[in-house]
Amino acid sequence: MGDNPQSFDYAIQYVGSMGLIGLISYLFIVGPLDRITLTPAVE
Repeated sequence: MGDNPQSFDYAIQYVGSMGLIGLISYLFIVGPLDRITLTPAVE
């Protein structure tokens, strides 16, 4: 892999690894998301 100078193998690995890092950070850093319920304003 990567023997051909015009190969996109490393670019594909980089993009895939960025997707995995994004998935892991979303799951562990952000955590579960809760819906915000809004109540009507009292005038």
